[in-house]
Amino acid sequence: MAVATAPAPHAGAKSAAPASANPFTKAAKRKTETFLDVTRVLGSSSVSIPQIDVPATGWLRHLVLTVTCDGNAGATYAQDGPWSLIDSITFRDVNGHPLHTLSGFDLFLANLVGAYTQNSDPRALPGYKADATGVKFTLRVPLEIIARGALGCLANTNSGMLYKLQIVLAPKAEVFATNAPASPNVRITGVVESWTNPAASSNGVANIQKPPAEGTTQNWSEHVAPVVNGKNTIRFPRVGNAIRNLILVNRDASGNRTDALWPDEVGLFIDGNQWQQAPVDYFRQRAVELYGSSLNLPAGVIVLPFTDDFDGTPGEEMGDFWVQTTGATRLELQGVFKGAGALEVLTNDILAVAAPGGAGATLGAQA
Repeated sequence: MAVATAPAPHAGAKSAAPASANPFTKAAKRKTETFLDVTRVLGSSSVSIPQIDVPATGWLRHLVLTVTCDGNAGATYAQDGPWSLIDSITFRDVNGHPLHTLSGFDLFLANLVGAYTQNSDPRALPGYKADATGVKFTLRVPLEIIARGALGCLANTNSGMLYKLQIVLAPKAEVFATNAPASPNVRITGVVESWTNPAASSNGVANIQKPPAEGTTQNWSEHVAPVVNGKNTIRFPRVGNAIRNLILVNRDASGNRTDALWPDEVGLFIDGNQWQQAPVDYFRQRAVELYGSSLNLPAGVIVLPFTDDFDGTPGEEMGDFWVQTTGATRLELQGVFKGAGALEVLTNDILAVAAPGGAGATLGAQA
């Protein structure tokens, strides 16, 4: 008996479309885990906390640190306080390379305008205080860049190769302006925010096992440039990657933040070509337009975010507005400063394993 065979498909007939896979953020789950609880006493010099291992928890999103310092009866705080309790904080990858190296105040600024959460002002979080009774604040060490698609989260699955956190507490004189307590205790607790490893499939549909553009990382770094009274041309040395945020902090010769010494107008140039030229007040106005009227920038600070291309507000961006640079890019600020001091330049840059490539590519595919 002849064996029946399936009819050949007609020319141009379409084969059945394969089942689509679940994206990483649907296949994985967000998880948290406490990983840190240390107490140290502030003294007349800085106090270094031994390097802290971040436990292997899946795919690392952020570290959330809460700092308390109680019993400061009648104390007042230095200008950068209470954030200046942290002299420096360094997050290192599994090979020991630093991704973030910032002071406590700089980390506060990265939280305030870095566009990692909707309600991002650490001063508005529950429990915050910096008064005559003591200090409590929470700061995020940001690792994941865009939560919508988990871009930038870090593979953290090998207990033999751990990420490291280094914290140095400041001398008392850098924290308290008056009535410094004799031996204030500082307690730091920490929570790891992660994605779990996805199962192979869900309801018969394959799960994507890794976030998009795996290996993409972000960095926060600080550069301090001296400023003279009069015209200055200040080069920003952190180039070579895509720049996501720039935060500028103007300080006088005593190290105090001030708005009084800003030029009436500043210009930003790329390779000698004018990029942005506007009064300082324009940049303050623009920040309120983006972040909302509740934004309270500290004295001396202006921000240039490139994170508002998704819906007109900072964060969850597509990456289209990031400023692409190469190692040869000359990025400079020019202006006539009204006094000598220093300009701190905080740069948030992205080392992407694949260039964004415009709307709908690489980053846009996460939507």
